[in-house]
Amino acid sequence: MADFSSWGPIELRVTLGDIVTAFAALMAAWWVGHIIQRRIGNERATKDLIASLCRESLATLNLLSDSIEVHCQVQGRLIEESVRRRLMRDLAIFSNSVLSIEVAIAEAKFQSCSDFMEALKSAREDLRPQVTDPMVATRAFDDSQLRSIQGSILKTRHAIVKLEINIMNAQ
Repeated sequence: MADFSSWGPIELRVTLGDIVTAFAALMAAWWVGHIIQRRIGNERATKDLIASLCRESLATLNLLSDSIEVHCQVQGRLIEESVRRRLMRDLAIFSNSVLSIEVAIAEAKFQSCSDFMEALKSAREDLRPQVTDPMVATRAFDDSQLRSIQGSILKTRHAIVKLEINIMNAQ
């Protein structure tokens, strides 16, 4: 029994059942905290993975853009077979990087990003014929085609950046 002066005496009884109940509540609270911490860590790792895939996709898009700038600027010159293969390979690598992002978002179940993913896929599909169609004729790209391709590349970059920002802000 303890005496708290102004409040008067207080009697405190603790039984074994009370101790077990308190211990069980403490363990349950610790376990819930542990599960929440793991889930937050897993979600952060998933977001980091998708952000990394977005950066990789930007790098492959830059590779494609650089290839076009270097190899396709000369007016009237035929596009060599090796250059066509390189552009097609760069385009395929970029397309595969977008597919990797799509798979990661689907596995992570980020439904809030579906509109951004569709915008990226649409931008990729707009870019593809602009790069491949002139190569069928094996002629160099003219200035208007190059401007159009660069505009599509810019639109695609913006779609990737918007998707990455949306992923990082997803709850």
